[in-house]
Amino acid sequence: MRQLRVLHGTVAELPIEELTGVGAQRGKVLREAGIETIADLLLRLPRRYLDRSRVVAIKAAPVGEEVTLLVRVVKPGQAPRFRRGGRQPPRETIVEDESGTLRCVWFRGGHYHKFEIGDQLAVSGHLEDYRNQRQISHPEYEFITTAEDEPESPLDLLHTGGIIPLYASSVELQERGLRSRGFRRLVRAALARVEASVTASVDQIRAAEHSLPPIFTALQHVHFPPSKEQAESGRRRLALEELYQLQREIARRRRQRRAQPASPIVASERHVPAL
Repeated sequence: MRQLRVLHGTVAELPIEELTGVGAQRGKVLREAGIETIADLLLRLPRRYLDRSRVVAIKAAPVGEEVTLLVRVVKPGQAPRFRRGGRQPPRETIVEDESGTLRCVWFRGGHYHKFEIGDQLAVSGHLEDYRNQRQISHPEYEFITTAEDEPESPLDLLHTGGIIPLYASSVELQERGLRSRGFRRLVRAALARVEASVTASVDQIRAAEHSLPPIFTALQHVHFPPSKEQAESGRRRLALEELYQLQREIARRRRQRRAQPASPIVASERHVPAL
């Protein structure tokens, strides 16, 4: 089945390279990831959200429980050398917030990233107290900003509404500065471009019957949600649009089949007497 066009509009259908911040190299890796137009970018939805209101400080985080912390890298650590016998010592990174420091540890076989001083991360995991120091072993982490990024402006933080969208990103995209922070910047630029022109197939009266917002508001709420509830409402609005487009495509293919004459069935003269 051909690709469904969920978003319409002259700007939305422009090549991704037309967007500010996307040059030839970024455009190449975005296209390899299936993002060829501005609409494709807007329909690459966050894989999950980080709710700032549920983030706790290191010092206040309860030991023995699963926690999420917003921290900054202060000691990236170095790739350890193998000990005698081929054993690899644990890798560790020291992070901090305004209340204290935390030790993040990866033992043999654990995934480890080479961080830089100043990287801002959201780390999650089981909080331990090891030798009077707070520690998380094999934490899950997301880059909020990197050391090379400029700090997010008050406008950026206002648009997130306290909820940070986190996007899936390949190694190739990350090498071009397209982690979650990079995607947020591109998506914000894309929303500014399409605001006056994006249209949908499902009229707003029908969407309102399901208590769903207009299509542009849905895109805003999915990428920069004021609340988890509004993010979910935005996703339902986009799902309604996709369902409608799918129904139209099925109807088109049905009309196409009916318009094609069937091949006549020719009876075999050899078998007619037997009937």
